[in-house]
Amino acid sequence: MIKENQLDKYNLIAIERMNSVAQNNKAFNNRVIQAKPTTPPIENNQINNTTNTDISVAETITAEKEEPENKITLTTSTNKVSKKSAYPEGVFLINQAKVVYANEGISLLALANQYDITLSKLVEFNEFNNVEILEQDQLIFLEKKQKKGITEFHIAKEGESFHSIAQVEGIRLENLLQYNNYPKNAAPTAGNKIYLKPTNPIQATANKK
Repeated sequence: MIKENQLDKYNLIAIERMNSVAQNNKAFNNRVIQAKPTTPPIENNQINNTTNTDISVAETITAEKEEPENKITLTTSTNKVSKKSAYPEGVFLINQAKVVYANEGISLLALANQYDITLSKLVEFNEFNNVEILEQDQLIFLEKKQKKGITEFHIAKEGESFHSIAQVEGIRLENLLQYNNYPKNAAPTAGNKIYLKPTNPIQATANKK
């Protein structure tokens, strides 16, 4: 039989061995932990840059896939817009004479029928020569124009003729030429005064006849 003092001795030896094993295990674990490689931390700006780059690349790839092989360019054409007339629609008065603003392309015969007037009278009132169809938008008088204008004179503009001035001012062409001492086929100079009333007593007396 093992005596009591011998049992205590065996217990002490066992405890010492257990402590020794525990210390050896602890030292081994420390060596493993120290030998394990460490990964450096990733900064926030690196994460953001990587994410943005990945997104840009993905968007580029998607755009390239969606882009058609043949590009079709659509062109739009704008229709010519006619200048809006400064004159009212229908019949109105210029210098106490009835007049309408007619559109380009309409015939004098159609206008004569529309306003119940003979074609010869329409030609006479507007002092036309060899005109059947209007080549531009313009004023068409439905009765005889006045011999004198409302104002003293008209400032000629670029491209105007004595006939167009007579129409705008509602004055007869023959009287307009007489007031300004111009022959029948003359053309006004832009910027010049074109008189709409007699400029001397002789002209004034002639207009009363």
